[in-house]
Amino acid sequence: MNREFNKNITQCIQFLDQYNLLFQAGCITSLSASSEFKKNARKSTSYKRLYDIGTKYQDFNFMLIDKSFFQFSRTKIINKKTGEENFDLRFTYYPNPYKFVEYQENKIEIEHMYENNEITLEEYQQFLSEEFFTSDIPLIRYDLSKNQYCENYHPTAHFHIGFHAENRWPVKRELTPMSFMLKILMHYYIKWWKDLGDCGKNENLLTKIYTEELKKCLLLDNEHFSNIEEKRLYFS
Repeated sequence: MNREFNKNITQCIQFLDQYNLLFQAGCITSLSASSEFKKNARKSTSYKRLYDIGTKYQDFNFMLIDKSFFQFSRTKIINKKTGEENFDLRFTYYPNPYKFVEYQENKIEIEHMYENNEITLEEYQQFLSEEFFTSDIPLIRYDLSKNQYCENYHPTAHFHIGFHAENRWPVKRELTPMSFMLKILMHYYIKWWKDLGDCGKNENLLTKIYTEELKKCLLLDNEHFSNIEEKRLYFS
């Protein structure tokens, strides 16, 4: 199974390269992030700081041309009570929090102002750290853990939307890295999706690729997605 998981990550990288969306490939297997990233992922209250650490230590499987990046991990978990072996999944999309276009256009001007004593060091540093930070696109994370399942409070598979860790939007499928990546591209790179995928007659090639990939994503059984959950709002 790990071989198939890693193969799917490679397919993501090849897909992005084919469509000129790949900026940099990183780890091509299940990712084990740096200790610095893990520590800040648990404790940091600043998304910008977490993103900066991720880029500094290259804690990603791949980075897109807009400097957003993805992480994919698959971890073996043994149930201490039953001895049952399962695998936890964690897929995360980290959008670039910086407005790079505006940043590059104004950085030279701000540096010139600082060199000519038109602004203070404090004002210059504030420009570098705050002015071009944005949170328009949220962090998106998909988790799957059969051992942590709780019918009322902790769905087996779920999305976290944004930096707040306690929101869990139930998902009834075990996603692949490729299906997760394509879902992100479809929602947050819609112009690219339309321009490159349009093949006339109201059809989209990328949508076809996405729906084919979803067929590989098995539905959760009743043991891990109950009848009560069926009555609630969830991603299918």
